[in-house]
Amino acid sequence: MKLRALGALAVTLALAFITPAHAELNRTDRSLVLVTTGSIIVATLCPGFDILKGANKKQAEINGADFDGLAPVIGAAMAAQLGQDYDSSLLIPEVTRTVRSFFLEMDVDFDRNKARACKKWSDVLLPAGVLTRK
Repeated sequence: MKLRALGALAVTLALAFITPAHAELNRTDRSLVLVTTGSIIVATLCPGFDILKGANKKQAEINGADFDGLAPVIGAAMAAQLGQDYDSSLLIPEVTRTVRSFFLEMDVDFDRNKARACKKWSDVLLPAGVLTRK
């Protein structure tokens, strides 16, 4: 009986200290989420811009962000915000909150003045090396 109780306590304590991957985004991973989200929005809404193929992954590798782990999570979070189908098992709350917050910020800019928003956000993302002019 004591052994069973001790085993149960050990399992409970172990689970208490396990956190899901990316439960809190570090600064580098958060930047990846923002740059990836922003570049997709600008390339979609702003004529004259494209995402440089492989640029987000390259920037992630240079900066030590977890592109392979976060790319599908970012995609699912963006799909959720757009009301599209997504795999809910991919969602990480902190990524979803970051994507949503950035969507809302950019949405305000685009609603006010699309041309100005395209200029503002492309001016940020072009130097980051993830966007290119068509």
